[in-house]
Amino acid sequence: MIWFLNGRYLHHQKAKIPINDLAILRGYGVFDFLVTYNKKPFLLDDHLDRLFNSAKKIGLKIPYSKKQLRGFCLETISKNRGSSFTIRIIVTGGISSNNIFPENKASVAILVEKRKPYPKACYQNGIKLKTYQYLRFSPQAKHINYLPAVVIKNKASKKGFLEVLYIWKKQILECTTSNFYLVKDKTLITPEENILHGITKKIILQLAQKIMRVAEKPIYLKDLKTADEALISASDKEIMPVIQIDNLKIGQAKPGKYTKKLIQAFQNYSKDSFQTFS
Repeated sequence: MIWFLNGRYLHHQKAKIPINDLAILRGYGVFDFLVTYNKKPFLLDDHLDRLFNSAKKIGLKIPYSKKQLRGFCLETISKNRGSSFTIRIIVTGGISSNNIFPENKASVAILVEKRKPYPKACYQNGIKLKTYQYLRFSPQAKHINYLPAVVIKNKASKKGFLEVLYIWKKQILECTTSNFYLVKDKTLITPEENILHGITKKIILQLAQKIMRVAEKPIYLKDLKTADEALISASDKEIMPVIQIDNLKIGQAKPGKYTKKLIQAFQNYSKDSFQTFS
């Protein structure tokens, strides 16, 4: 695969940053993640907006403009064979003379990899979530510090859980790499505070308004017991039905009708989007 690193297009094995970069020493950096449809990046401008917003929130200066980064992304994609990719745009803290404070020497990388679709069973049968008490630092910034997610999700996956659902003071927040929703009384409900606002989520809320009522408000653990349906979303997952959280069965423990309608609506939207991308 061909990747971008600081103005150069390189074979992925030759794309390297110094070991004393703040991303390695301190976990300081931001990233964004998106997918392509028919080799065209989906909602690229929205992802770039979020990348710059994330960098601003942690005081990291990106050495390129959004327009430049957009061009780099498109060029990197064009240099790779295939049509279905994941794109990861990373901005590291760069080298620091005291190994802790950023000095405006950020590195920028664009990683293109072949997209590996999730099993069809995840969409047809639904998935299970494992809860975990955790509130991310600066949750509205997509920073690279994913230590808890790596550790907890690895343990959960060995027990058959596809994702981990973060909970804080009995309030449901988000998953490690996904947004969370439940359906109750013909209303799609999703948290609004202390989460990373997903780009996919933004589209889902727009599409859902044509299907049911929509509410962005707190969700508590007790609400799961009376939920009719639950689902998660992310760029690579799109929309996945959730049938179980810990030992609790959600609704009838199978993908619900509103989740299915949203899945179809999102598939139609993404198909139309890549046909009109420019």
